[in-house]
Amino acid sequence: MALREWAQRQFTLPEGANAVKTVQLTAEGAIWETWHAPFPELETFLTEADNVVRVFAEECPKRRIPILYTAIDQQGGITSQQPGSVMGKNAQADALAGSGNNAAKAFADAMAGITGVMKTVLAAADHMVQTLSTSHEKLANQLHESYEYQRAKQEAELVEQKDNHDLNQYLIEQVKGVLPLAMEAWEISQAEKKKSLASTVVNGVAKAATNTTTGATS
Repeated sequence: MALREWAQRQFTLPEGANAVKTVQLTAEGAIWETWHAPFPELETFLTEADNVVRVFAEECPKRRIPILYTAIDQQGGITSQQPGSVMGKNAQADALAGSGNNAAKAFADAMAGITGVMKTVLAAADHMVQTLSTSHEKLANQLHESYEYQRAKQEAELVEQKDNHDLNQYLIEQVKGVLPLAMEAWEISQAEKKKSLASTVVNGVAKAATNTTTGATS
């Protein structure tokens, strides 16, 4: 009950320089857990704190272990503390640590090391995911650009084909319009050539007749 009342007071402090930003659970100089503002609901916090204490109690030596909840403001100053204790349940913890007084701290340090390794692994995995996401985005952009290029190329080819077709149709229409005139001009040219040829023949005959007459008279 004491922890419930203490936590409720800390979580409901008004905003300001003394507002609680962090709550830490420590035991024999080792940090077991840390909560940061905005804090969870009171019942959720109490459940999480109880679970943490139960887990560590299973690994702590079989003796009464003092624990301490500490409220820290945004400047890093301690605003309030709530002491407590838990009975350890691990009879082999003292032997593993080499000293009964350091068992909880040694276990906490080991857990902190494991936590650090997990954070490193998670950070590496996050970096890999970001790298794959960036590569996927670049590939998607390249595919999109390639598709746009092919589409623009096809449109240009279609436009060129249409323009060529239109030009051919235009030339054909122009030829159709000019062809009758060309035929008429050719016919006129042929008629003129025939008239010129006839005139030449007539002039030649007349000249020949004149020469004949002149020769006879002489």
